[in-house]
Amino acid sequence: MLQFVRTDFLRYAQSPPSELAGARVRRVLPVTRWLPSGWIEKECGSVVRERSVAVLVYFPRLDKPHNPVGHCNACAQLTFLLARTPSGWTVWGRY
Repeated sequence: MLQFVRTDFLRYAQSPPSELAGARVRRVLPVTRWLPSGWIEKECGSVVRERSVAVLVYFPRLDKPHNPVGHCNACAQLTFLLARTPSGWTVWGRY
């Protein structure tokens, strides 16, 4: 997940790269615990649901009042969804 944050995510993030530095994973949850409603299974099937995790990534520099782009408590933590595929882990929504 952090490799994705340091590479692909930087390409389309609206924050400067320096603001995303120091990112760390705070929590990893099976999607069944993160979103227990069953929406993922309905939309993508049970195999995808069983092979997916929610990864909460914290960006400490976005959680500081002296941040040059402004204080952004809501931006300081993002949840990414990853699915285990035959070719490895895939981040949902990656283009």
